[in-house]
Amino acid sequence: MKKFLASLLALVMLLSLCAVPAMAEDTINIIWYNTEDTYKNNLAANPQTFDPVWSVIPAFEAETGVKVNVIAVEWGDMISTAASRVGNGEPVDLVQANDQSFPVYPARKIVQPIAQYLDLSKDCFYPSVTNAFSFGGEAYAAGNDVSPLVMYYNVDMFEANGVDLPRDLYEKGEWTWENFRRVANELTTDTDNDGEDDQFGFGYWDTDYVSFLASNGTSNLIYNADGTIATGYLTDAGIETMTFLQECYTIDKCMWPNSGDDTFTSGWKNGKLAMSLEFAYAYLSQQINGELPFEVDWVPMPKGPSGEGDVCLAGVTGWCIGITSELPEAAAKFIEMSAQMKIESDNAVNVERYGEDNVAMMNKLAAKAHFVPIGIDQYWDNNYTVFTGLRSNEPVVNFLTNADEQIKAGYESTMSN
Repeated sequence: MKKFLASLLALVMLLSLCAVPAMAEDTINIIWYNTEDTYKNNLAANPQTFDPVWSVIPAFEAETGVKVNVIAVEWGDMISTAASRVGNGEPVDLVQANDQSFPVYPARKIVQPIAQYLDLSKDCFYPSVTNAFSFGGEAYAAGNDVSPLVMYYNVDMFEANGVDLPRDLYEKGEWTWENFRRVANELTTDTDNDGEDDQFGFGYWDTDYVSFLASNGTSNLIYNADGTIATGYLTDAGIETMTFLQECYTIDKCMWPNSGDDTFTSGWKNGKLAMSLEFAYAYLSQQINGELPFEVDWVPMPKGPSGEGDVCLAGVTGWCIGITSELPEAAAKFIEMSAQMKIESDNAVNVERYGEDNVAMMNKLAAKAHFVPIGIDQYWDNNYTVFTGLRSNEPVVNFLTNADEQIKAGYESTMSN
């Protein structure tokens, strides 16, 4: 009996020495700008709220067994937080790709190519996101958060003045720059007879030229497959675009004169602006909420003489996997689940609120939307050069040459930091 007990004791001791210590739960770390409290407050106010992180966490954790740690920071601190954590060797599994973060993320090796973890051909991923966040021939982000910037117009103003509706022109295949300019001129007038026009055909922020470049088949920033950058400013399509806009501003004077600030928004709401740009359903939502004293409708950007049509600039974000991710496959799973859940949420909410036709057209534009990240040094210096040039009599090639040089110098500075 003693020999048996001794043998049993020895066996227990051996097993205890060979036992694998308990592992901590697998966790992915997501840098995000919404806190859980903010999400819960938004959800309480609107039960249809979808957050691409917080709305996904319960289903993700239940399906994968992987926990999610959200590192909540201010929106403007996401880039610096990701850079700091990666620099310190801390895990960054997911971080948002946006207009400010590229080409910074790939250039500074904060994130890694994403196609090794995801099938980017799946329907839940929009090519416009993949294309927007590709750098040096590699895709670094995926997702489907795309909000096309479309042309809204004041239906009542058009009808009261007997001017062709953009919707009718679009459906006839005649929604072109030429007809945009014509109707903008027809609706620019002096309504109070004081000798100065106070109603204008079009108005938007000082970045309106970027949308017109896209609709004419070019861009202010062009990211090449070899990792270099160029601009479309001095191409034939670029010069054509800027000449058109400069004439609208300085000769026709059919554009809201103070587009460098937000006064055009009050002009729009007060019925003094015929057309403006806005993201996705924004002005439809205002109309539904009773915030506008007139009827609105929307169409894509008018087609430029060198463009293809139905090409709109867009607000685009995606998801990147950090270079220090310890669970990249789990991070990829989260991206896919978030993308799929967003589609389901958007379709349920938007079709009910805006109708199937609006949603179908907006989704069509979103899939082929044009988006250019602007996270390079001197970008806003270049923007100032362009929008002031458009509102002056300076030769187009002169200010475009200066803007082109600013972009190239800013890119070299960004890449060298």
